[in-house]
Amino acid sequence: MKIQTAFFILIVCLFAPIHSAGQAQDVLKEITRQNLRISKLLQPSAKQKVERAAKAYENRVIIFKWQVDYHRAAADAVRGQFGNLSNLDIDVLIHLVMFELWESEESALKEILEEMHRMNQAKKKQRDYINHLKKQRDDLKTEMRGEYEALKKHPSTTRAQKQARVVQKSPKIATTRHLGIKYPITPAITYKDTKNMTLVELDKYLEEMEHEMDSLGGLSEELSLKLQIMTERRSKIIQTLSNILKKISKTSDTIITNIK
Repeated sequence: MKIQTAFFILIVCLFAPIHSAGQAQDVLKEITRQNLRISKLLQPSAKQKVERAAKAYENRVIIFKWQVDYHRAAADAVRGQFGNLSNLDIDVLIHLVMFELWESEESALKEILEEMHRMNQAKKKQRDYINHLKKQRDDLKTEMRGEYEALKKHPSTTRAQKQARVVQKSPKIATTRHLGIKYPITPAITYKDTKNMTLVELDKYLEEMEHEMDSLGGLSEELSLKLQIMTERRSKIIQTLSNILKKISKTSDTIITNIK
């Protein structure tokens, strides 16, 4: 619940700045409370229909993305399972259906946020490593100049060349446990022992590491875009649920129990 609260407050701050953090928590608590109340009162046969409606609703939202009307799509999914009901009954069931999608979005968003954190850590590590390689290259150049000056007085054999091995990597894709959203995962970058590399090898390896850094930047941008899309969609779902609350908060237990 702490994670849900934090995410909800973040989204409210981004897309509905008129709400305070305290108001956001109050709305979240009321949404959750009403969902628990309705779920406990609903008959088993009705719960099964809600599950099927929730799955149909989830598929429609994923397919149509921005073009979907969240409330209307949920109402259509409910009517597809329950037939003709009163508007109040429909709103009660819409709350359950949309709440399930909200929880799925929460889980998927958490997975991608965690991957973004790993990606940012990898980018920092890669930047630090590239700076280390650049310093090592500059130090090696200084050392070689010194050796060159020494060779004028005391000729010696040259150092044996060592070939640097370039490791090619392809980005891997993961899928969230809920909603099946695909996203790139942070690649594992293997760092070589550069102590005995020649200047040519070091330059080549540095170029390879900078290419890896560019790849990380592209993957990070893709993750950021997916987070932006999911956050916007989740914000709309929360707003719709908040609007429904005003209609169903005083719905009697008897009405809910009679839904079949």
